[in-house]
Amino acid sequence: MDLYFGDYCPEKISEKILDDLHRKKIFSVKQYQDWLAEDGKQYQLVELKDKSIWTLRLGDDAERYVHIHPGRYSPNTVRVKARTLKIAIFLLCFEQIGEIKSFETETVNNIRKKYLEEPPLKSFSKASGLGRLIDLFHEN
Repeated sequence: MDLYFGDYCPEKISEKILDDLHRKKIFSVKQYQDWLAEDGKQYQLVELKDKSIWTLRLGDDAERYVHIHPGRYSPNTVRVKARTLKIAIFLLCFEQIGEIKSFETETVNNIRKKYLEEPPLKSFSKASGLGRLIDLFHEN
């Protein structure tokens, strides 16, 4: 999955995308469906001023039919596996409540085993995907 780490909050992203759709004269689900299908695909990409790219698809809700998510490899995003994100969240939560002070292989493996039923890692380093994700969360 792709996680957005830019300056816009979800409300602002939605607002900017809806403004863009209105500039394109897209006001109904039918107009939206036609626009999505223009290039023979069932999605479109929209770029915001921060250079982030968003993928627009048709949502399931009849009244809230604009489904958006970060584009692959878009600026201000990071690609991460769901399992890695879960482990990072556990580690950061335990750090926040004072249960752990540093991120060691043993700590990571305890979380993997106890909460996620995952096999242990041979080693954990700050340079790994998990280490970089934790650093990114600390920065933001």
